[in-house]
Amino acid sequence: ELQSVRTYMERFERGLIEDYLIDRANAFVAAAAKTSFEAAAENLDTELKKSASFPINYGNANYFGTVQGADDSSDLSGSAYDTTFFRTLFSLDESEVSQPIVLDRSVGVFKLAERTTLEDEDIEYLGAYFPSLAQQNILQDVNADIMQSDQFEDNFAAVFAEIFLGQ
Repeated sequence: ELQSVRTYMERFERGLIEDYLIDRANAFVAAAAKTSFEAAAENLDTELKKSASFPINYGNANYFGTVQGADDSSDLSGSAYDTTFFRTLFSLDESEVSQPIVLDRSVGVFKLAERTTLEDEDIEYLGAYFPSLAQQNILQDVNADIMQSDQFEDNFAAVFAEIFLGQ
């Protein structure tokens, strides 16, 4: 019975749930401004989670670190496709606390733990190989989406012969 209520609420009252979570997150931000991020979490009985470092990687491209929550959880699901998420997080100063960000099924408040940079050899590797890897992915996508389509008809050889060989 409780599961039925939960399912109904998640399906038909998502905005109400989201508003509640945003209000709680705003209370957290206000408390963190008065004390500290950690003290606010403790006082409001909120669990803190720490993610691994990740770059601005819109869409979670394979060649860069992906956006993942703590312990590879789905806490940050959907954030890899959210420009507000990236703009907010990558604009934070060392001690700054973000405003609430609506994620896929949650609302998050963030604080920068540390800034990391790529090693020079990693940057060189990406600079050297990324263009060819990106082109390879585009060709694979074209092949999968167009060339393999039931609606695709390959007339290249006949048209080439007609135009350039006069046949």
